[in-house]
Amino acid sequence: MKADLILLTTSFFLLSASSLLSLPAGITDRLSADAFVERETAQADLLKWADKGGEGAVQQLLELWDDNEDPEIRERVQQVLRSLSDKDYQLEGKPYLGISMIEEIKNLDEKGDQMIGIVVTEILKGSPADSSKLRAGDMIVSLNGSGWKEGGAVNLFSDSIAKMKPFSEVVLEVERAGVEPFEVKVILRRCPVPNLVPGMGNLERLEAKAMEDFFGEWMTKKRSLEK
Repeated sequence: MKADLILLTTSFFLLSASSLLSLPAGITDRLSADAFVERETAQADLLKWADKGGEGAVQQLLELWDDNEDPEIRERVQQVLRSLSDKDYQLEGKPYLGISMIEEIKNLDEKGDQMIGIVVTEILKGSPADSSKLRAGDMIVSLNGSGWKEGGAVNLFSDSIAKMKPFSEVVLEVERAGVEPFEVKVILRRCPVPNLVPGMGNLERLEAKAMEDFFGEWMTKKRSLEK
């Protein structure tokens, strides 16, 4: 009974929010305008409106998509819905850096205190790490200012990344032969598959499939809120 009440309350809230929103003036005419530039501008304006409108805006878009027979309008509304889904996709799930690594014991100071470095053995093509200044052979000596003094650094490093969120920025202190230590900043992305390792396939294709699957689930979830 309590769960039903929560569901009814949520549905009422979404209905109320949707009823208070109005689609941008003349948007259907603009989405099907003769000029390509006007159609593109209208789609961009619709996305900006939907980004600010929350769940109510999504319901309005679904209604516009269902009630309109113009294939141009339906296609552009679907692209807006897809953009909203892609944004939610990136904000959910676990992030990844995209490297293979091993740890190595080293001494960093005159006292001979043991420190552990993480050596990058491989960088996955198309990964966040691939877009940064990291190279295979680099040694990571700290993550966001914290280093490692005991074994198990690779697991600690991986666990720290996993606890973050996609779009988080990490700062890596890196040592490379022949140059002074330097910092590398990397923006994490959502991992497209669990336990990503080299050899699993083309990252771009894996991400595209993961986002497509997410879109189908996202649409089903949004549809259920209409009832």
